[in-house]
Amino acid sequence: MTAWGLVLLRRNTVEEQVGKLWHNFITGRTATGHPQSAVSFSELSRRLSTFYRAMGGNPAKTLGCTDKRRLRTRRAWLARIAGTQQRFAMAWQDEKGVYFPERIELFPQPELNKTLYFWLAAMAAQLPLHFDWFRENQLATKILLERYPGFREHYGMMVSTLITQRENIVCKTETEKQREKSIVHALNHPADCTELPAAERDSYPVALWIYPALSTQLPAQNDEQPLPQQDMVEQQSETVTIRKQAKRTDDSKKTDGLLVFIPDSLFSWTEHIDMDRSEDDTFDENAAFIAQDLDDLTLGNREDGIASRLKIDLDLPSSDADDFPVGRGIHLPEWHYKRHNYITNYCLLQPLVSAEAEPTELPGHLKPVVRRLKSQLDSFRLGKNRLRRQLFGDEINLDAWLEHATSTTQQATGQNFFNRIDHHHRDLSTLILADLSLSTEAAIDNDTRVIDVIRDSLLLFGEAIHTLGDNFAMYGFSSVRNKMVRYHILKNFTESYDDMVRGRIQAVKPGFYTRLGAAIRQSTKILSRQDSEHKLLLIVSDGKPNDIDRYEGRYGIEDTRKAVQEAKAEGLTPFCITVDSDANNYLPYLFGTRGYSVIHNSLKLPQVLPEIYLGLTQ
Repeated sequence: MTAWGLVLLRRNTVEEQVGKLWHNFITGRTATGHPQSAVSFSELSRRLSTFYRAMGGNPAKTLGCTDKRRLRTRRAWLARIAGTQQRFAMAWQDEKGVYFPERIELFPQPELNKTLYFWLAAMAAQLPLHFDWFRENQLATKILLERYPGFREHYGMMVSTLITQRENIVCKTETEKQREKSIVHALNHPADCTELPAAERDSYPVALWIYPALSTQLPAQNDEQPLPQQDMVEQQSETVTIRKQAKRTDDSKKTDGLLVFIPDSLFSWTEHIDMDRSEDDTFDENAAFIAQDLDDLTLGNREDGIASRLKIDLDLPSSDADDFPVGRGIHLPEWHYKRHNYITNYCLLQPLVSAEAEPTELPGHLKPVVRRLKSQLDSFRLGKNRLRRQLFGDEINLDAWLEHATSTTQQATGQNFFNRIDHHHRDLSTLILADLSLSTEAAIDNDTRVIDVIRDSLLLFGEAIHTLGDNFAMYGFSSVRNKMVRYHILKNFTESYDDMVRGRIQAVKPGFYTRLGAAIRQSTKILSRQDSEHKLLLIVSDGKPNDIDRYEGRYGIEDTRKAVQEAKAEGLTPFCITVDSDANNYLPYLFGTRGYSVIHNSLKLPQVLPEIYLGLTQ
């Protein structure tokens, strides 16, 4: 490197260091938080979920993080130089969930930052979905302070600190000053202020209040409706899902890019190519990090990109090569929670039988487990009752015969020389429904996937119920939107459990998504036709309902809950077994507090499933 190059390199290094020092200095002068006392949402998410529902919050809603919103606030000159105080973390809610700041560092005491999370959860539980944020936040505050006196001390401490911080807010016009006075008065005396004076700029948000969503949810991709200007979308990272502000753009035009051509061919129709060069459809591994730093995300409507065309071939198994369709499909309704009614014949469920299944013996690694399981079942002596000293029976009672032979007064009557074993029939039918969606492809460790554990669980379940002699059937399901709900027949009620059934179980493959409501409805129909007095619907899944259309979030949750209620109305007992660590946030709403079991160690599912079955059917 030349001397001039060394000088430039050293100069750039010095400029970079000076720039960092200036940035830290100027932003530090305008910072109002206490990073050393920060508390994150991820630390409290489980406790907040329980607390929110205990305070009367909607059990169908999920709790998550939100990105900061950009507001047009009046800023001091130092904040304008530093470029700060433009974006604020504001708690808000919509019909799907409640969204909290990812991190709270407003107060110097960590305990007070933690209390703010629980206060916001309590506030969200009191407020309706659509509300006047200024007036009804005050009403909710007053209700909480009157109903739960334990909040009063912490509320007073938080308000005192926030009002001190708001003393530095810049108010140039008289209306802005009046508005700020109204906000401070509303914090000190909830429900006293009914109107908030309007002003040219936005007011600084109140950290103790819940704000409404910017707009309604995003429309479905195939719905023909006007594009909204502002929306909220989810941006997922490896650790947390954050709701970000977004806007739609109409990119459906075919020639909206830069068309490069030779001027000589300007009037030549044969050399003109209708081509869009404005898109780069290559995969960017840094896209998630880039999106995290963006204030706004712009979403397009086009579905003809390379990634969308190749997704089925790359990520999902081919639907026309691995299964035989049985019949032309079954039309099922779906519950629309917003309309409070069913959409008739909305789902098409297609029963399938594996084309690759061959009769297969039980895998070697499961045989020791099965031997131990059968010995345990024999020790229960389920379904057997031994009656001694009978006139006829299955075996000779030697004690009774010797007593008769050595008796000095032998009589022809009363020769009860037999034992009889009565086989009591367990009047029970069970249908096990297994989730075969693409999420089961996830690895548990270096050698095992979730789908491998589900296969072993089904095999052990089959061996256990076959030993007990109970009537049972097994099905698997996955989905691609509402018109292709794949319903895999592994064993129906009329089949015997044999090597062919074992082969079907071992041939299952993960793919597609989890439209659980339709699968439960079809399983309810099949199980309700059985003549048994007791009917158990056992569902094995690794996650919550989802699909690539609107069957995501609350819509899928509500439809699944309705399907479970339908099953209970038919006299069935639905029970869900899951390995989803977040299941406690939504399964109580779907199945009830005693209608599910969470297996925290996925590898133990094969051993636990038969034990749960015995506990349910004793």
